[in-house]
Amino acid sequence: MPIGIMTADAEKEGDFLEALLRRESGCETIPVIRSSISPILGSHVGPNMVAMVFWGSDRREKKTLANHISSLLGNKA
Repeated sequence: MPIGIMTADAEKEGDFLEALLRRESGCETIPVIRSSISPILGSHVGPNMVAMVFWGSDRREKKTLANHISSLLGNKA
């Protein structure tokens, strides 16, 4: 699965984060999606923000019975 790196006026820091990621075993060739934070979101997080995201496995099937009942009642669990 790909990894996303987003920055808010911090391209050098994003490059540094990607370089650190590439040093990890098994991450040398993983796809990295780079993106910039929009000005609207950037106004809340400020300059020099760096974020890394990844997609994990779908855990919705591993709900507990209580979480399942709660979701049936309209509550987010």
